[in-house]
Amino acid sequence: MPLLAKADNERTILMANHVEETQLKAIKASPFFSLALDDSREASHLAQFSVIARYAAVDTLRKVSLAVLPIKGSTRGENLLKSFMELAQKKLPMDKLCGFVALVFEHENRLILRFHWILHQEALCAQMYDV
Repeated sequence: MPLLAKADNERTILMANHVEETQLKAIKASPFFSLALDDSREASHLAQFSVIARYAAVDTLRKVSLAVLPIKGSTRGENLLKSFMELAQKKLPMDKLCGFVALVFEHENRLILRFHWILHQEALCAQMYDV
């Protein structure tokens, strides 16, 4: 790699790291945050999913893309969870995670999350077999 291209690459990585650190600092300073996860396949058919965070920052709500993670192995729920937990354990204050499903489960002890995962699993099976 030519020297100029290497320097540009290093600067890009430094800027990306700075943006990530700034976002995580803001999320940690927020009293709560929620996450949205969305799986997809890119043009090369690599299974991946996006992690999007919503949080309160001073007087406004913000929505940022935290990561696009590869799904190791197949798109089974087990592999999705493993990829997400690697990110969550390293960086996110999970005690501040607050979302509709978490609140319903905490206060009503209902099985909405399991029902959601069953629907998600059916959608993945349909993709796998081109139904």
